[in-house]
Amino acid sequence: QRINNLMNQIKDQLNKERIRELLSSALASDNRDALGAIGHFNLNEALKGAQQIGGKEAQDKLIACLSAGTGENLLKQWFIHRNSLPEQVKLKVKELAKKMLIELGIYYSRARLGSATTGPTPINIVRPYTIGDNFENIDLEETIFHLLEKGKKLDHINYDDFFVYETAKGLRSLCFELDISGSMTGEKLAYMAICVTMLVYGMRKDEIAIAFFESDTHVLKELSKKVDLEKLADELLSVSAKGGTRLQSALEWAKKQFKEKSSSREKLNVLFTDAEIYDLQQSIETLR
Repeated sequence: QRINNLMNQIKDQLNKERIRELLSSALASDNRDALGAIGHFNLNEALKGAQQIGGKEAQDKLIACLSAGTGENLLKQWFIHRNSLPEQVKLKVKELAKKMLIELGIYYSRARLGSATTGPTPINIVRPYTIGDNFENIDLEETIFHLLEKGKKLDHINYDDFFVYETAKGLRSLCFELDISGSMTGEKLAYMAICVTMLVYGMRKDEIAIAFFESDTHVLKELSKKVDLEKLADELLSVSAKGGTRLQSALEWAKKQFKEKSSSREKLNVLFTDAEIYDLQQSIETLR
């Protein structure tokens, strides 16, 4: 981190030639921290420079050093430079970025979301039994109290003399709409990927639906499907910023998910966008 901070302080002086000099020195002295810092500063130039200085071996060493630090710098560099990388190099860096994204999401989830209770849970409401209710949810104490209060004999007991706990399927249902329009580039995509991975891991026992949107809406996962964190990370790292920002259709999709696929009592809609929205007025009406 100290080397990263130093490089940011002198970034105006770091042209291609200077980066090449620093790379040559770091490779010669096997300074892994310095190699990682150079890669985090300008991934494309660092990889090209390593290839020219020491071939594939030097390039692979640089890639291995990119895992230094929290992972945020690598993710930013990935979204900035991924389209400029040779295919084989791109695949290696992406695998490392995916590993770092998942680890970072889990770390932030545990640190910031804590051990919040999620998933199926009973709620503090009892009601008369109806055909189809789970016998395990019968509240014996409430049922016995009710029978004693009415003075009923055993051979006069009906189904509706039993009382059951209400249950909620999933403490929450969450829909994520992720803006991938042309203005969402570089750092914006990196931080969106981190936040989504953090929230999805932290709320993995809940019902979660995810869609990307730009001019069109692209459904990644519906509420009825399980979350695969590795697949999600791969999708987040592969997404390209393009098109305009049309939010209304994404909100209509979320509204339909909540209505048709959710039986949870608590429903949350999470929107990631830089707010350069073309159809803002119509979207506000849909949100209402």
